[in-house]
Amino acid sequence: MLLNLPRSSGHSANSVISISEENYENPKETKPAIVRNKYTAQFKEQVLARTDIDGIAKVATDLGLAVSMLYNWRAKRNHT
Repeated sequence: MLLNLPRSSGHSANSVISISEENYENPKETKPAIVRNKYTAQFKEQVLARTDIDGIAKVATDLGLAVSMLYNWRAKRNHT
């Protein structure tokens, strides 16, 4: 599909701007919602206990969690 839109601001009525469909972004399209997992305090403690043995990177990889999230959990635990 090709849209031909008239130009404004002083151009002749015959000049048009062409927008092809593959370059057109529909502003009404919605983006998928971000899904956030909530983890219990017990789960976090078990994960952190395991990181003391196996290390944060290995545990994060094994469980499919972000390394930065485990560092944040550990920092919050150490501040309380």
